[in-house]
Amino acid sequence: MVCGGIVADGSSLKRSSRWLFSGIAVTLVGFGIQQTGIQFARHFNYNDLFHLTQIGAFLCLYRLAAGLERNSG
Repeated sequence: MVCGGIVADGSSLKRSSRWLFSGIAVTLVGFGIQQTGIQFARHFNYNDLFHLTQIGAFLCLYRLAAGLERNSG
């Protein structure tokens, strides 16, 4: 996906790079959450919260891939 973002034309590169950097940022937030070791309830801890943030990161990366596919024609 990163390579596809690099070879895309200028306007789609700007839109695609936003999704790429958003996905990376959400993943980094998730890593930070996982390192805290917080626990909200007996069966809901930092690892569960990390996986919930990864859903958001994967959504961003999906939007990136969908945009690149749409622009490649």
